[in-house]
Parts: sequence; C-alpha cells; structure tokens
Amino acid sequence: MVSPDVSAAAAQAQAQRSYAESVRAGQQPSVSLLVSGNSTIGQARQTDWIGGVTVNIPIVQPGADSALTSARRRAQAASLQRDETIEAKRYRVQEMYEAASSSLDRSRRLVDILRSSERVRGFTLQQWQQLGKRSLFDVMAAEGDYYSNRIAHVNALYDAQQVVAIIWSQGRGVVTPLR
Repeated sequence: MVSPDVSAAAAQAQAQRSYAESVRAGQQPSVSLLVSGNSTIGQARQTDWIGGVTVNIPIVQPGADSALTSARRRAQAASLQRDETIEAKRYRVQEMYEAASSSLDRSRRLVDILRSSERVRGFTLQQWQQLGKRSLFDVMAAEGDYYSNRIAHVNALYDAQQVVAIIWSQGRGVVTPLR
C-alpha cells in the first residue's frame, strides 16, 4: 500500500494509458451486431424481428494520428509525473532519515554529557555540604547545567520522534504504523 498522492498519480497514469488505447481502438475497423424483437398482442398477434451486421472500416481519418500521438504523450507525461512524485517522496524520506539519525546521535552524545554533568553536580554539592569549598552559586550553576542538559536530551528525543512521524506520513500515514 502506498501514499494517497502516489496512488492518485498511478491511477492517473493508468487512466491516460487506457485512454490512449481507446483512441487507438477507435481508429481500427469495427463490427457491430444488432438483433431486435417486437411482439404486439391485440386483435391479432404480430411479431417482428430485425437483425443486422454493421462493419465500419475507416478509410480517411484526418487528424487521427495526431490524436493518437497526443493521447500517448499525455500517458507518458502522467507516468513521468508519477515517477517524479515517487522520487520526491524518496528524497524527502532520505532527508528525514538523516535528520532522525542526527537527532538520535545528538541524544546519545547528550547522555554522555548528562553522566558527566551528574558527577560534577554531585561533587559540587558534596564539596559545598562537607567542606564549604564551593559557594551556593556554584551548586546552583551545576544544577542549572544538569537540568539544561536534560532538557536538551528530551528535545533531541522529541525531534527524533517527530522526524519518524514525518517519515511515516510520506507513506501510508501515521495512523497505519500505530495500529
């Protein structure tokens, strides 16, 4: 199953191919058969039958080649438009994949920074409590750095999830994978 815009472009391309085939078929000889019956009941019963065969052979069709060429070119243009829609989706998904990879890499690096910041925070608090070597401002700065890094980590994870949702939306939509 593909995205709605790719499905629409594929359907349009198929419709244009079918139209080109119908234009070509309309320029070929054709045979028609007609059979009809009629029955009337009244004073006397009357039944009529009519039958016939019609053969249509085009001899001169001015502009027929142009109409067929035009229909085939429209079909080709619709196919190219479908291919371009698919290529645009592929490019967008690749672009979003790189963005998601970047966000997840940023998240991994922030986890390492958070671990270091947690240690600095703990040591600063311990030195302030036990030795009095640190000021309260140093403790507050260490806390602020730690929580800023936590916020940056959550933002990186949020960015990655948002990009994954955008990637899903390029296909069948976000709801389908959630089912």
